[in-house]
Amino acid sequence: MKDFLASLEPVWEDVHEFDWLTTK
Repeated sequence: MKDFLASLEPVWEDVHEFDWLTTK
């Protein structure tokens, strides 16, 4: 799973909006 997050690292800023899904 960490590898998956690492791949999103460059896009993490854009994923901020997607963060609400991870909180659920």
